[in-house]
Amino acid sequence: MFDNINAYKRNQTTAEVEKCSFEEVLKFVRDTEEVECDTETWGFDPYQHDILCIQFGNEHNQYLVKWDDSIIPELTELFADDTKTFLFQNAKFDLQFLYHKGIMVANVYDTFLVESILTNSDTYIAKGLKDLVHRYASANMSKEVRDTIVRVGLTEAVIDYGLDDVKYLSIIKREQLKKVKELNLERAIKLDNHFVKVLAYVEYCGIGFDKEKWLEKCERDDQELVDLEKELDNIIIDDPKLIKYVQYGSLFDPIGTLVCTINWSSAKQVQKLFKELGIEVEIEEDGAVKESVGKLVLQRNKDIKIVQVYSKYVKAKKRVSSFGRDYLKFISPITNRIHTTYKQLLDTGRMSSGNTKQGKPNLQQVPNDSEHRGCFVSEKGNVLICADYTGQEAVIFANKCLDKNLLKFYDDNLGDMHSYVASLCFPDELAGLTLDEIKSQHKDLRQKAKAAGFAIQFGGTGYTIANNLGLSPEEGEKVYKGYTEAFPEMFKYFKRVSDEAKELGYIEFNNITRRKFFLGHMSEYNVLKDMITEKGFWTTYKEEKAADSDYFKNYLKHKVKRYFKITGTIERSSYNYPVQGSAADCTKYAACLFFKWILSNKLFGIVKLVNIVHDEIIAECPEHMKEECQKKLGECMEEAGSYFCKRVKLTADPVIATHWEH
Repeated sequence: MFDNINAYKRNQTTAEVEKCSFEEVLKFVRDTEEVECDTETWGFDPYQHDILCIQFGNEHNQYLVKWDDSIIPELTELFADDTKTFLFQNAKFDLQFLYHKGIMVANVYDTFLVESILTNSDTYIAKGLKDLVHRYASANMSKEVRDTIVRVGLTEAVIDYGLDDVKYLSIIKREQLKKVKELNLERAIKLDNHFVKVLAYVEYCGIGFDKEKWLEKCERDDQELVDLEKELDNIIIDDPKLIKYVQYGSLFDPIGTLVCTINWSSAKQVQKLFKELGIEVEIEEDGAVKESVGKLVLQRNKDIKIVQVYSKYVKAKKRVSSFGRDYLKFISPITNRIHTTYKQLLDTGRMSSGNTKQGKPNLQQVPNDSEHRGCFVSEKGNVLICADYTGQEAVIFANKCLDKNLLKFYDDNLGDMHSYVASLCFPDELAGLTLDEIKSQHKDLRQKAKAAGFAIQFGGTGYTIANNLGLSPEEGEKVYKGYTEAFPEMFKYFKRVSDEAKELGYIEFNNITRRKFFLGHMSEYNVLKDMITEKGFWTTYKEEKAADSDYFKNYLKHKVKRYFKITGTIERSSYNYPVQGSAADCTKYAACLFFKWILSNKLFGIVKLVNIVHDEIIAECPEHMKEECQKKLGECMEEAGSYFCKRVKLTADPVIATHWEH
């Protein structure tokens, strides 16, 4: 039946490559519970490039089959067998090509993802197949042939290379699982090995895009940028004190039009101008003072007219450069949709989107307004189901710290969190006012409470709050003190998690997946901690400082500064990472549940997953299924939420739309 299929195997006695039958390959896969798998393709896009070959194997046997669509039925049956596990390295790539052939894979183990979980925080540890083979199998593997495949096709060298790709994954898995068990990460790897199938589907589906509507938006953005630049120019031209920044236009201009010489895209030129106008541009970053016209400076000086206009200009410039006409290059010529790529695991467990080298846009940074998101649409006859969690990170944080005042907010359904926080932080100023009255009449205090909450959850202090809001240090400290008095259990929680992190050397995100962020510099931290806690250290420190000795200037000062810098980093991470990481796990699990429903109801390709942005999942379905999909996606998200939020319920809000909402 398969006489026309070219298949190859490596002879385990001679190590030579020889031809074999496709039936022999099928028998090997059927008889093996754990099968290594890989594909070689003619390119990176499953819509434009075909599969060249597919490989199966383990450490003892390796097979390669030249691709022919006639083998799809047999492979579909094999990959759907839920008694087997298929081992991949970077499965997301291969899965999309298999999806394009209508092939679903029941169980996946991705050695790349598992290594990412085991080494979370250490971006310098290489995780490519060549690196894992060397690390776990003590073997050397050359990847030079890979770059020639699209030119030469299935040569002897390519066949040999392809067989090597399915020789070591079982060894790698076996060694990885020893570490997984030791670190109690079984459920983390289980979740991500399921979720990679979902993420491959999101990338494969892509999202619809209204080109004409986008071009109309671009025209408005271009005009707004021109208008704002002109407004900035006029502020300079109309101020006699700034005459040095003004000159006459072209010699051929009969009127003698005045022109502003400042390049508003140059941060250095704007810094110089702001300083001349008496606008404070200095900020402290990592213990050093530097000049900036970034977000902090603009926020601090937001009441000054030129700063207000410049802030609008910066935003408009960003829209034109990042979300302008160049965005049209991301539209697939085959699907007329936009397909991005995702990095499944960041330090916090969250995902990132986009890859400039691959020409893929970041769909997680599309501005949250109807002008931009209104251009991301469903196909004709379809609708989008846009679902996001209601205050996901805030609810997760409340479930973690269990502060009585935070719980009261949710238990009594008080509505506006920032007004509620303000009422607790400023009890004297806001006594007797309702939350609605606070929101409408005391926007300044509400904003202070809001800024304090964001700063404190990232390890900020009164100084941070003052710097972010342009307040005096005394005012910042007052806001911080009010926050600590309003939420005492919150600060007990912060101390507990930071102490645990310093003791264990890692931050554990939650007790469901046990995902961890492994802290760097722990050896250095422990040495420094032993030094400064040694009896008599601080007496010596003060004496040497008072004497301004070389010992103080060249040694003690730097060691103490280094200790507090590492300590601050650990504390900030321990406050924030468990919340973001648990939120990411929750969203991943919800997407897995929904994808399982898609597959079990044979809706692959009919109900699509088109984007995931932190706490938001966007699906696309035929119009006649909209209520069913809306209900199901909401149920999946709330079921996932129930695992991570036991005290305060995490709810989801799915809406039906023809374009991306929220």
